[in-house]
Amino acid sequence: MFKVRSLPAIFSLSKFKFIISGGVNTTISYIIFVGLTLMEVHYIIASLSGYVLAMFCSFILNKRWAFQSKKKSSFTLFGKFILVNFTSLAASLFSLSFFVESLTLNLYFAQAICILITMLINYTGYKYIFTK
Repeated sequence: MFKVRSLPAIFSLSKFKFIISGGVNTTISYIIFVGLTLMEVHYIIASLSGYVLAMFCSFILNKRWAFQSKKKSSFTLFGKFILVNFTSLAASLFSLSFFVESLTLNLYFAQAICILITMLINYTGYKYIFTK
């Protein structure tokens, strides 16, 4: 029988689950982002809104499913989660503004690049807060 544990560390089950839950959260965030920009909401406000709303879904999916944390939910745990998210959000918004205003990249392409940046920051932070 196929065992996940036999895969190299890069293909660990928690990483796979993080990617799936990240896909769900990214879809939520991106749909909100596109919807708001189509309604002519400023792209930074649209990005912030999508990110914050998807963040709550992310906490539940990553804690309970991706990392299967046995830690009891608390203000401290959620506070650390928010700190990680605000760090990645700041990196994302700064990058988005730079890509759009300075490099004149397409808004939607720039947002996709920012999603990759936040994935790296979030995975590292979530793994630390949910498993340590």
